[in-house]
Amino acid sequence: MNLPDRKRVQPEAIVEAAIATGSQSIAYTYTEPTIFFEYGLDVSKLAHDAGIKNVYVTNGFMTAEMIDLYHPWLDAANVDIKAFRDETFRKLMGGGWTCAGKLPPIESGRGLAGGHHADRPGRE
Repeated sequence: MNLPDRKRVQPEAIVEAAIATGSQSIAYTYTEPTIFFEYGLDVSKLAHDAGIKNVYVTNGFMTAEMIDLYHPWLDAANVDIKAFRDETFRKLMGGGWTCAGKLPPIESGRGLAGGHHADRPGRE
């Protein structure tokens, strides 16, 4: 693939840059990280081996299989919820999704929280 205005960056280069700048973590954000899942996983494995934490900023739409595969290298995730009322959520996201329906895979034992803290605003 020809990328005229961009340079391909190997996963090793990302981790090397994080080490060189003294970064304690790498955040996968600005576009949904599950879109570049395979690349992020390659970076995450190397970062983990180097003692660097991996953080996802995600919309939370991911399969349980993807979570299972990525979980050992993911230290934290911020799940952006686009609405708190089911009606608004369905209007924005389409389909039969509900606010609550989106979170169980993430909060489950095999989800991103998997034995760790899962915080939902407005929930005691």
